[in-house]
Amino acid sequence: MSSSSSPPHQSTLPTIPKSDLDACQLEQEHVHKVYNNIAHNFSDTRHKPWPRVVEFLRSFPSHSFILDVGCGNGKYMNTRNDLMMIGCDRSEGLLSICRDRQY
Repeated sequence: MSSSSSPPHQSTLPTIPKSDLDACQLEQEHVHKVYNNIAHNFSDTRHKPWPRVVEFLRSFPSHSFILDVGCGNGKYMNTRNDLMMIGCDRSEGLLSICRDRQY
């Protein structure tokens, strides 16, 4: 093996972004598009709220405003009816599920 050849595993490594724009493009291609494509399947596996998050939400006084950034399918949006819950997510597919559930 000559010094100019690289080990086979190196060819499968992703390239490191040289700029913020490259990083944003990689994130769009490999994260956001994937979540939009798998939103319904992903949502079906994320239906049960995590107890620690529910406990955290129970700690707020009535009529508090809560912003859930990265709300996904909105599984926490109806945890408490006395809170003003606002959810946002980068995935249009997951937000569509929230709208369908009338969150």
